[in-house]
Amino acid sequence: MQPGPVVGANGQGALSLIDTPAAILANDTDMVFDWAEKNFPQFSPAGAVSQYILGYRYRVYSNRFYLAVNQGGTPHIYYFDDQSMTTLMDVGLLADFLERARQ
Repeated sequence: MQPGPVVGANGQGALSLIDTPAAILANDTDMVFDWAEKNFPQFSPAGAVSQYILGYRYRVYSNRFYLAVNQGGTPHIYYFDDQSMTTLMDVGLLADFLERARQ
């Protein structure tokens, strides 16, 4: 799976905090981060603590890898490292990754 370049938000719409409480979004985000840590060796160490900045929930990994989820609009997973040329790379909808994480 290779990340694709960001051309703005690929998914349009708004995140409803009534239908998707912030606590559920945070739990779903952490589940995806935990799944990535178990399945992809570049995302280590497992059990990193999620942090918040400028509308994103993210985790920092060794070798300058980052995974993030936007907190507004349709939740997407973003990837950042030196190879992404200092831009966030949109790798898809949080919901798509959540399905994989639950399997």
